[in-house]
Amino acid sequence: MWRSLRVDLKARKASWQEVPPEEVAFGGRYRTGQALWEREAYRVDPLSPENPLVFVVGALPPLPSP
Repeated sequence: MWRSLRVDLKARKASWQEVPPEEVAFGGRYRTGQALWEREAYRVDPLSPENPLVFVVGALPPLPSP
């Protein structure tokens, strides 16, 4: 089982979240989109402190895209 680290800077807490294998297969872009959608980032001003900052590592970052 894969894990994802979720950090809340405002509350100064961190927690691990289990990630199902089918979500891992979709890749980093899926996980990024899902994280932003869950936090309703589309409702937040892009320059506000409430805007989430997401770091995601995928399987193919060093490869050039066509």
